[in-house]
Amino acid sequence: MNLLAFLKKESPESWKLIITLASLSGIANGILLAIINIGADISGSERPGQNATPHLLLLFAIGMAIFILAKRYSLVLSTQVVEGMLKNTRIRVCDKIRKSELMTLEHLDQGQVFNRISQDMNLISQFSIVVISAGQDVVLLVCSLFYLSWLSSAAFFITVGGTALAIYAYYFHVQATMEQLKKVADKEGELFNLLGHILYGFKELRLNIRKNDSLFRSLTDIAETTRDLKTKSGVTFATTLLFSQVFFYLLLATVVFVLPQYIPTYSSVIVKTTATILFISGPFTMVLNAAPTLSRAEVALDNLYTLERNLDRSLRGPVAGEGWPLTSFADFKKVWLRDVSFTYIDKQGSPTFTVGPINLSVNRGDIIFIVGGNGSGKSTVLKLLTGLYPPDSGAVMVDDRLVNAANAQAYGDLFSAIFSDFHLFDRLYGLEDVAEARVAALIEQMELGDKVRFADGRFSTLDLSTGQRKRLALIVALLEGKEIYIFDEWASDQDQHFRQRFYEFILRDLKNHGKTIIAVTHDDRFWHFADRVVKLDLGRVVSDETSGTL
Repeated sequence: MNLLAFLKKESPESWKLIITLASLSGIANGILLAIINIGADISGSERPGQNATPHLLLLFAIGMAIFILAKRYSLVLSTQVVEGMLKNTRIRVCDKIRKSELMTLEHLDQGQVFNRISQDMNLISQFSIVVISAGQDVVLLVCSLFYLSWLSSAAFFITVGGTALAIYAYYFHVQATMEQLKKVADKEGELFNLLGHILYGFKELRLNIRKNDSLFRSLTDIAETTRDLKTKSGVTFATTLLFSQVFFYLLLATVVFVLPQYIPTYSSVIVKTTATILFISGPFTMVLNAAPTLSRAEVALDNLYTLERNLDRSLRGPVAGEGWPLTSFADFKKVWLRDVSFTYIDKQGSPTFTVGPINLSVNRGDIIFIVGGNGSGKSTVLKLLTGLYPPDSGAVMVDDRLVNAANAQAYGDLFSAIFSDFHLFDRLYGLEDVAEARVAALIEQMELGDKVRFADGRFSTLDLSTGQRKRLALIVALLEGKEIYIFDEWASDQDQHFRQRFYEFILRDLKNHGKTIIAVTHDDRFWHFADRVVKLDLGRVVSDETSGTL
């Protein structure tokens, strides 16, 4: 089982103590049963001098104290250990995500990723108390069965045989349910995706009733399928629990009505064996009740490990500050793509679009505009140039140095990029020591002083127009102070006044400070501000011309 491997792998020493305490609790519980039976037998005999109640009461108190302390400490410790293990797992998965290649993340189902890290981990979290309680109940069952064997070997063999059959029947049903639970997890991931479409595509949906209704029908269909799968698995577990109760009634009937007919001496222990079996029924039912939670946690952990395996295939390696120094490319003179090609592959493994071979050089201090129609490969070239996409063939060079897996992070550190699908973070991560006065000055330069303030390491609001959000992203890029700036249609969402300010003032200022700019643009009125204009068509460079200087 994945759960057992998970526990053994993540924190083996802690679980040895937890298992010991849970076992001690189960043994103490079994001893309590024997003490109660012995006390009842002595009290019921009404023989003078046989009243041992004070001694038994003392033993009962000691056993109860051991049971309470051992069980409580095992539950507390197991909760702490499981939550610590989940914290480490969550951090490990997020660490792998941030080190993965962009293509890997683009192919991952985002709804399922959120589902794995949130809902699936919550399911695993729930199993800690359940598994310890179930383990303690198993130990109690074993102790009770030993006690039952001492009372009556016939009752013991009947109970063990019947229990074995019940466990086999339960295991058969659970195995059939596991596949249903995996499908449930996948369907819930699809629900997350559709909910994302509703939230992020709200404007488009409100303007198109056919699209709105079609998406909602899809969501409804998946919700109904999820309901049916959950109902089916729930019915299976409920049927199994009902079977366990029927099993114990049949077992009691056998012990009370059948065994006395064949074993003449059995009547002397019939009350004790009946009480013991009744005592066993509770823990046995608790173990079966734990099964749905454990099954769901098993499926959740399998999903989580599947996500990790997918991420492991594209791990780039350690990033800065994690055990090895970065090579510095800060003194570069030229970055260039040499016969670089890249092909998009669909989920069926078929090529869909190829960019390249591309030969493109970028000299330090250049302002280069990349132009071309939609689908010409502009954004792909930017991702190849920044190292976000590894080339299928060819090479990315910095002067005479090849960019490879060992120095890819150092190479990426050359760039500040604002892509067309940029993300604006809620605070200045990595710039915690920046002076508030400097940020305030940049906010004024970007003409956002009446919209945004900066305090406590974050902007007061991100609820702005797309053009204003791009200005905030530009502020962050300027604060980072990288050597090369990538702008993917940055000016397209600006008003005419600020669009002109971007080309005439901001780019000139960056160039005067020795920065290199590569911008995708359709503003042909401003092309003369570039040193070179590179035109793409169908994934190829069709022209690379000097346009003018600032």
